Amino acid sequence: PWMHGIATTPEGEKQEFWLATSRGLAASRCGQFVQFCDLRLGETYQYDPGKQTLLRLPPNDLEAEEFRLVEALLAGFLRGDQELKLPDSSVQLVRQQRREIQDDGRNWLEYTLEFHAPRVSPNDLTMIYRVDPATGLPREMTLHRGGAPSSLKVALDYPDSGPTDVYALGVPRDAKLVDRVPQGDLQRILAAGKVGRQQIGSYAGVILESLPPQAGKPMDIVTAFRIWRDGRRWRIALVWQEDLMRLRQKIWKGEVKVPDSEAAGLAWWKAAVNSMRCEPQFVSDGKTAYRFKFCYVADPQTGRLDFQVDGAEPDYLQLSPTDAMPSVNVLPEQMCYPPMGLPSANREVHVDPAPKLGPAHTTLVAVREAGAGDRKAAWRYWVDPQHGYAAVRVELESGGAIQVDGVIDKLKQSPQGTWYAYKMRRGGVRAAGEPLADKVVSGAEAGANQTTTITRWYLLDFAAKLPDELFAKPDKVVARMEPRLPKWQSAREAAQHAQAMNQLRRIAAALLGYQQVHGRFPPASLVGPDGKTRHSWRVAILPHLGYDELYRQYKLDEPWDSPANRQVLERMPAEYRHPAANAAVRETWCFAVVGPGTVLGSDKGTAITEITDEAHNTLLVVEAKRSVPWTKPEDVVVEGSATEARLGGYSGDVFLAAFADSSVRALPADMPREQLLGYATRDGGESLGSQR
Repeated sequence: PWMHGIATTPEGEKQEFWLATSRGLAASRCGQFVQFCDLRLGETYQYDPGKQTLLRLPPNDLEAEEFRLVEALLAGFLRGDQELKLPDSSVQLVRQQRREIQDDGRNWLEYTLEFHAPRVSPNDLTMIYRVDPATGLPREMTLHRGGAPSSLKVALDYPDSGPTDVYALGVPRDAKLVDRVPQGDLQRILAAGKVGRQQIGSYAGVILESLPPQAGKPMDIVTAFRIWRDGRRWRIALVWQEDLMRLRQKIWKGEVKVPDSEAAGLAWWKAAVNSMRCEPQFVSDGKTAYRFKFCYVADPQTGRLDFQVDGAEPDYLQLSPTDAMPSVNVLPEQMCYPPMGLPSANREVHVDPAPKLGPAHTTLVAVREAGAGDRKAAWRYWVDPQHGYAAVRVELESGGAIQVDGVIDKLKQSPQGTWYAYKMRRGGVRAAGEPLADKVVSGAEAGANQTTTITRWYLLDFAAKLPDELFAKPDKVVARMEPRLPKWQSAREAAQHAQAMNQLRRIAAALLGYQQVHGRFPPASLVGPDGKTRHSWRVAILPHLGYDELYRQYKLDEPWDSPANRQVLERMPAEYRHPAANAAVRETWCFAVVGPGTVLGSDKGTAITEITDEAHNTLLVVEAKRSVPWTKPEDVVVEGSATEARLGGYSGDVFLAAFADSSVRALPADMPREQLLGYATRDGGESLGSQR
C-alpha cells in the first residue's frame, strides 16, 4: 500500500517521501526538515530542526489535490491506459503521450505528461514516468520545471510499511508542539469568511471611489470599476480614466450637474460610468484566472491616450479549488470577508471577544508574524458576530504606519442572505482602532500615517443577466514571465513591498498625467527660468501627485539645495519615501532611467508618440537604495559601460520598475546589462515580449 521515493535534485541533494493514498498518509524528509500529513484526521505536521518546534496545521487545498492526482495516475498506470483520465484540479494536464521503449535491456511503458500548474512556479511542468509493464507500477519519474534543462530524478519502490506518525521520521518526542489548528471563535470566523466569499450569489455591479465630500461641491468620483460574479466565475474591469476625467472636467466647469443628494448622486454616477469604456483587468472562467495585457496608443494630433487589449496571461495568484477569488481585493465579498492567510505556519493569532479599541460589539482577530516578540500585530480584523462575522474594520501595520484597509460604514444583504460592503472608507490613522476621519492630505501633512481618505461604494444588481461571454477564456493567452519575487524574511517586508508597488504606480500615473497636460514626459533634469539651474522631475510632477501647494513653494529660480528649497525638501511627499525607510529620511528610492534613447533622458522631454517600442516594456522609473535627497536632480544612468551596477536593495534580489504604460513590475536585480538597456530605450526596436 506504500509508495516510497528518493528524489535527487540537479545539485545532488536527496529528498525522501512516502505515500499511502488509500490511508490518506504522506510524509517527506529533507535533511532534518520533516513534514507529515494525515488527510483523514485533518492534520499536517512540520518539524523545524533549527527551532526544535513541531507545528500542527490542517492540510491545505494543494495537499488534498495531490492525493487525488496521484491516485488517478496510479490507477491509470495499473490499467495500462493509453490515455490517462485525471480529475479536475488547478493542475491542468495539457498534453500526454504513451510509448513503449527499451532501455538497458528492460521494457518500459513511458508516459510523458505536460502540466500547467498556475499555483506553483514555474507554471509549466513535464513529468516522465517509466512504468513496469508486468506490474503496472512506475519505477522512475523525471520532473522538468519550465524550460530548464536540469531535472529532478525520482527512484520509486513499494515497501509493505511506512511512517504512520511524524515521530517515525526521526522527530524528537520532546520537540515543542505548536498547535496552529483553528479552534473555537477563530474556527467559526474563518468558516464564516469562506462561506461569505463564496455564497453571495450572482451579480453585476459598479464600484465608485471618491475623495471626502467638500461643502458646496458635487460628488466627485475619481476611480470606478465594473464587476461581475457568477459562482467561481468573475470579471473585473477598470473604467477608462480618460473618459472619466473628461466627465469630471465638465462637472468642474458647470457644464454638467450632479444631483445634490447622496442617493441620487450615486445613481447618476452609476449610469454615467456604465456607458463608459472599460479596461478589462481580470477574468475567471471558473478554472483559471487571467490578467489582461494592454498596449497604449496616442492620437498624433491631439495626444489623447487610448488603449487596446493585447491578449491575456494567467494570473500569478491563481484559483484555490475551494475558495476561488481574485488575486486583488476588489469585490465586495472580499472587503467584507478578507482572506486572513490563516491558518499559517508563519503567523500567530490572538482572538479578543471584547476588544477595548475599535468598533463596538465586535471580535478582534489580531495576526502577527511568528516570533515577532512584543511587536504589534501586523494585521487586525474587527469582525461583527451579529452580521455573519463580517470584517467591519481592517488594519495593516507596517514599519510603525497604520493603514486602514477598510472601515465599513454600511452593510447590505444579498438575496442569499450574505452580508456585503455597501459603503466603506480607507485611509491612515495614528493609533490602532482610532476613528478614521474624512481628510485630504497634501504636502506638509503627508506621511506614513497620514493619507487621503477614500470612500468606496458598491452598487450591486443581483437580477442582472450574466451571459457566458463575460467569463470566457480570453482569445489570446500568452505565456507570462515568472515573477521573480524575493523570499520575504517577514510579513512586514512583504507588506512594505506591496506598499512600495502602490506608491510607484501613483508616481507612474503622475508622469502620464504630466504628459497629458504638457504633451511630453518631463526631462529627468529640467532647466529653471534662469536657463541654467537644474531641477528634478520629482519636483515637476508634484501637482500631478496632489501636492500643488508644495510645488508653488519650490523656487525654480534657485538651486535645489538653496535655503528656501531646503524647506521644501523637509516636506517630503509620502510617495518618495520607501515604506521601509525611517520617517525622518529625506532621501528618495525612485529614480528616472536616463541615458541615450530613454524616455526621461531627453533634455526637451519625450512625446508618447516617440515611444515606438512596446510601452509596457519601456522603463520610466526604477527602485534603487542610495543616498539622494528627493529634490536633487540625480538619477540612474543606463548607457553602455556607464550603466548602474545594481538596482533595488529593498526587496531581496529584485527591483521595482515603472513602465511607460504606468504598469509596475518586479525585475531581477542581476538582470544582464544588455537586457536592461533594451528595457531602457524607447525606440531601440528590441523584442522583449517574452519578458512581459
